[in-house]
Amino acid sequence: MSHRTFRGVRFIVAALLLVGSSTTHATLVLDQSASANTIQTAIQGPGLTLENVKITKGVAGQYGLFSDTNKTVIGISNGLFMTTGRPHSILPPNDKADYTYNTGVEHHDTDLKKLAANAVYDPVIIEFDIIPQGDLINFLLVFGSDEYPEYVCSQYNDAFGLFVSGPGWTGTRNAAFLPGTTQAITVNNINAGQLGVSADGHACSLNNAMYFIDNSSGTILTQMDGFSRPMTTTLDKLQPGQRYKVKLALADTGDQAYDSSAFFRWLTSTDSTQVDLALNTRASTLKPEKGGYLDVSYTVKNNSPSATKLVKVGIELPDGLRVVSSDAGSAFNANTGIWDVGNVAAQGSRSIKLRLQIGNASIYNIPAEILYAFNEDPNSTPFNRQTHPSENDTAFLSLTPISNKAPSINSSNRLDGSPLSIPENTTGVLLDVNATDLDGETEGLGLVWSLEGSDASAFYIDQKGRISPSTTLDYEKPVDQNKNNLYELTYKVCDSYHSCASESLTIQVTDVNEDADGDGLLDNDERSIGTDPFKQDSDGDGLSDKQEVGTDLTHPQNSDHDDKIDALDIDDDNDGLMTLHEIGSNASSPIDTDHNGIPNYLDPDDDGDGILTKLEEPDSNGDGDPVDARDTDNNATPDYLDINDDGDSKLTKDEWGSDPNNPQDSDGDDIPDYLDADDNDGAAGDHDKDGLTNAQEAALGTNPNNPDTDGDGILDGVEIGTNTNKPQDTDKDNIINALDPDDDNDGILSRFEVGTDPNKPVDTDQDQQADYLDMDDDNDSILTKDEAPDADNNGNPDDARDTDKDTIPDYLDPDDDGDSIATIQEANRDDDLDEIPDHIDPEKTPYIHVRLRAILQGAYDEPKKLMNTKLVQQGLLPKTQPYGSIYDAMGYTNSSDFASPFGHKGKETLSDAVLNATGGDALVDWVLIEIRDKNNPAKRLASKAAVLQSDGDIVDAETGSMELLLHNVETGKHYVAIDHRNHLGIMTAQPVHLAPKAQQTPETQLYDFTRSNTATYGNHARIAMKNGVQALIAGDINHSNSVVLKGAGSDTNVIQGVILLVPANSGTNSSYKLQGYYSTDVNLDGETIYAGVTNDINLIKINILQHPNNTRFSNDYTIMGTLPTYR
Repeated sequence: MSHRTFRGVRFIVAALLLVGSSTTHATLVLDQSASANTIQTAIQGPGLTLENVKITKGVAGQYGLFSDTNKTVIGISNGLFMTTGRPHSILPPNDKADYTYNTGVEHHDTDLKKLAANAVYDPVIIEFDIIPQGDLINFLLVFGSDEYPEYVCSQYNDAFGLFVSGPGWTGTRNAAFLPGTTQAITVNNINAGQLGVSADGHACSLNNAMYFIDNSSGTILTQMDGFSRPMTTTLDKLQPGQRYKVKLALADTGDQAYDSSAFFRWLTSTDSTQVDLALNTRASTLKPEKGGYLDVSYTVKNNSPSATKLVKVGIELPDGLRVVSSDAGSAFNANTGIWDVGNVAAQGSRSIKLRLQIGNASIYNIPAEILYAFNEDPNSTPFNRQTHPSENDTAFLSLTPISNKAPSINSSNRLDGSPLSIPENTTGVLLDVNATDLDGETEGLGLVWSLEGSDASAFYIDQKGRISPSTTLDYEKPVDQNKNNLYELTYKVCDSYHSCASESLTIQVTDVNEDADGDGLLDNDERSIGTDPFKQDSDGDGLSDKQEVGTDLTHPQNSDHDDKIDALDIDDDNDGLMTLHEIGSNASSPIDTDHNGIPNYLDPDDDGDGILTKLEEPDSNGDGDPVDARDTDNNATPDYLDINDDGDSKLTKDEWGSDPNNPQDSDGDDIPDYLDADDNDGAAGDHDKDGLTNAQEAALGTNPNNPDTDGDGILDGVEIGTNTNKPQDTDKDNIINALDPDDDNDGILSRFEVGTDPNKPVDTDQDQQADYLDMDDDNDSILTKDEAPDADNNGNPDDARDTDKDTIPDYLDPDDDGDSIATIQEANRDDDLDEIPDHIDPEKTPYIHVRLRAILQGAYDEPKKLMNTKLVQQGLLPKTQPYGSIYDAMGYTNSSDFASPFGHKGKETLSDAVLNATGGDALVDWVLIEIRDKNNPAKRLASKAAVLQSDGDIVDAETGSMELLLHNVETGKHYVAIDHRNHLGIMTAQPVHLAPKAQQTPETQLYDFTRSNTATYGNHARIAMKNGVQALIAGDINHSNSVVLKGAGSDTNVIQGVILLVPANSGTNSSYKLQGYYSTDVNLDGETIYAGVTNDINLIKINILQHPNNTRFSNDYTIMGTLPTYR
């Protein structure tokens, strides 16, 4: 470069995000017509979205798209170019050392001027937005300048910056540094490593020559005097999915002289989570045949525990190599050489196989490189294989094609054209052929032998050309295609380039006289007598043909004299069993069961019991196998081998009888004695010795083989009685005793009542009737079955009820409860009305009766002088008493978390008759009746839930009677109280006399709390209605024994809270109507209403304001209940 007119010219490139990729195109071409859309398409890479491209500064020719097909100029196949001059500042020829083009434009860019104050001339600026998927952005660039080489290490230190701004950063970041360093990409840092002739002592680095290409001689087809190799730079700490601003800017510094240019491939985003990817390649050969084909495979291996995605590999196929096929389908672009690998799993791999056609060049170099992966790889620098040749993301193949000649076969050691004749059963090498190859390959080292043809499978050729049989060549059993013992095949030899030579061969197999099956009989002899010369045992019975034929071939053995000689007869003795199954495990010493010198397979009576084997059912299914032979006595010895078939200690031959055609049957049971283990078990016998003949048991239905059919410990004969025509049936259940496990139907199986001696069965009450036949074992007038003799109903009285725990169960105890009063005297009585019969109730529970009336203010209708019954009418009144849990009583709190404020655990339940009553007897609600201690009214002695009728009567929930029964209360003076879910409770002013109904005359005392003359405990305990009726005060919703309108403990706040918080009131409407059985329903109409007509608030307000003690008519007044809180 010569000294220029204007000193101090420099340029700045500002970029946010770039990542490289490669494709194969033609020579360097510039396209000046690029628009914002085509620029966006060209530089948008994987891992990000690129939008809003704007060309902020620059005149026509200062920017556009380039292509460098074979990367022979700048090393990047295509992308975006920017220049401070015009296209001729880039394009060849290199005919000026100081090429300059002045656009006449000046622009002061803030970011550029931070790097060089005078970077304002010939500007070109392109801006856009990106949205990265990862937290890193990467760019690939080439930087060139006409400053080279003269001004290296001078004040004319042309440089550029790469800037980005966006979320997570303060201001703009500059990424224009050499990879892995903090050195700016400048002329003084990237150079050939030598001082320029115009160096002036400015700081510089001469250690980065690996990044620099010197073109001062003009050998590379570009106007630029020097430029960098492709470099990748990265910015970190991005926020994935956020928008960032990118500005690519270039300008001359100080003056318009000496144009400069920058080239960008594409922008990508990656994730900082690292992976370790390696690219490997293999070829079927490195010396393929010119014009032939070659298989090449590439594998991307992920050696890390993390998966990655969007992987791309670039395969640079030189001219002369043509892709014939690929197993990757559309994932491989044969025009660009790009393989879209896609996802690679952790510790996984992805592969591709290419078939290439080889051209005529003497050498082909095929570099390949991983161009992109979404995750960072510290061992990978995409597009930088020249500066980082040792990285494992690069794979390289060098092919040296050759011209090949086919091998030739030397057949001098075989007969000329005629078949090769060999005797049958010949083994080993039949023929040894040789091959030679002018290209230097030898047998086993390049040359490969193989066999073809219709009969090739019967032979084998090794890699020295030696042909041997692969199967037995049997003349009698030819395996050639035509079954004529002429085997047709072709032997072939091929070199490693698949060039081959072959010759045809016919092999003739000749016959040899032999004993083919080795059974001791010559094949011709076997053919004459009909046996198979290829089977030692023609009939498959386990004996060789020789053994069965015998010594006289003219008269082969025929033991059963049928139409088959033994060697062909599967049942030699015609006993129905195959010979195979009668020989045993040793054919040379066959089984002889009866030791008569005739083995079983030749013996028609194997066990010598006088009965032919075939008559003893040796084979039920007729398949010749005795596995299913009859075995009468089940002793694992079938009858045909058993001398005592029925196992009765008498020999079979002695039980047959005198008639050889009809075996003896002594007991007439149609079972011959030799098969009958019990010769006396006929109809007249008593097989089980139970006192009944077999015929009688058959008629009665008892088991003739079981002396105690029903298993109760008593013999069938004893249970039947003396008259078999009228067998005993003690409990008259139509099941005779001999078949009835519970003879007296008392719930206890007879076997548990008999005792240890069946001859003297247990008789507890000594009434001359044994317990197993006695329906009242202890004679207490209560049937055994009614005294809970068997809780689990399994017939065993081990869990029988024993009320007094004296180890004598009630059904055997004359005094069940141990109260010294005989059960017979207490039967069918319940004197204390506690629903426990007196005979099992050792303690008499005290009780009283009381009659009550009351009115609930909230439900009272003064004109009708009745209370409303809307809870019943709407089906809301619960059938079981509600005072056992908060939820049941209040309706809005979970009782599993909070104890009931009423503390009543009774099981009172409404009967349908009481529930369905009408008129004045119709039901209003449940109330709680309490009996309090006369000396301590806070102490509750007893409680009972009852129901309140519309006219004020309080009745029993089950019976509807006003006579209310309360237990555990002694006759005497006590307080009587009534409590309710949302009304203040009341109590008699003084203890009153209470007693059982029988002690009150003429009837039980009535305590009518609706009348003013019935004195109550405390002052103003009730409220007087207009008609003078006295009523319980409404409003104690939270059962605090008080009624509160405002402030702490407010009952109206409970109503409001329930209304606003109910899930169905999605609009939190204060006028919402909540239906149900809730304590917040003050007027007991089935609805809780906070605001509106018939609301439940007004009655509380009226009670507060009109209470006699609220002389100031204050809303803050609290009505305190007079009923002491119970303990």
